[in-house]
Amino acid sequence: MITEKMHILVTGSAGFVGSDIIPKLQALGHIITGIDIAEENQSDKFYLHDLTKPINIDNVKYDLCIHLASAVGGILFNIKQENIISFNEKINNTVIDICKQTMCSKIIFFSSINVYETGQPYQHAALQEINQKSFYALSKAKSEQQIERKIENIMIIRPTNIFGKNQIRKHNSYGESHVIPDLLKKIETEACLEVFGDGTQIRNFVHVSDLNEFIIKNMYFTGKQYFNIRSNITINITELTCELLKYTQSNKEIKYKREYMKYEIFKISEFDMTFPVKLGWVQKIKNIAQGLAI
Repeated sequence: MITEKMHILVTGSAGFVGSDIIPKLQALGHIITGIDIAEENQSDKFYLHDLTKPINIDNVKYDLCIHLASAVGGILFNIKQENIISFNEKINNTVIDICKQTMCSKIIFFSSINVYETGQPYQHAALQEINQKSFYALSKAKSEQQIERKIENIMIIRPTNIFGKNQIRKHNSYGESHVIPDLLKKIETEACLEVFGDGTQIRNFVHVSDLNEFIIKNMYFTGKQYFNIRSNITINITELTCELLKYTQSNKEIKYKREYMKYEIFKISEFDMTFPVKLGWVQKIKNIAQGLAI
């Protein structure tokens, strides 16, 4: 395994994924510069900055950019936020400009498995079509194209639902944050546990640590690489809700909001993982309760 020490730029460094990967990179001796709209203290150097706006940074040559910064949320946020496309485009433009300033020719970009929501075949390759229905999926597909055109060496990561112990609820309205922190907040505060949909919706969950360890194993890549990433944790929303109730030792009535099924655009399927496995993908976290404890 290559162990060359690198100077790495992490955008969205204060977020859930960034907070997990930065200490892992530092433990290997890499120097980390973080940029985020929210304050953090773990990077070796940090810029508090809104990446929808240009920035001039110190004259440093970065070996790699891990690009996590993005507008993101739960199913209602992803469908309703029309401006997410232009918002993420502005962020990408700033990050591409930073890479040009600092002679960084390599980006790892976090996309989403939702880019396959229109039914095109899963491939560990560039997307064949850009015709996604939800604003979020379309913004990620367009972002992939945008970065492909401008950066020589790219790794596109398309994970299913990322989860873990420190995942926070970002939005005040239910349905606009990711499903696990949203449900945990309802369990904590609501007398009756309202579940959006009829409970049959299928989700796949990838633990943040498993995903980041795979990225670290492969971050010395060159050229263009694409990875669709899932785990074996595939459950429906009723099963997830029951697991979270058990995990929190709670006993609450579940009330289904079936009218929300109209927002279910994407149905996940168990796509082939042979290629990531060959390159070191290992699933250590086997279930939701284990993943919430780590």
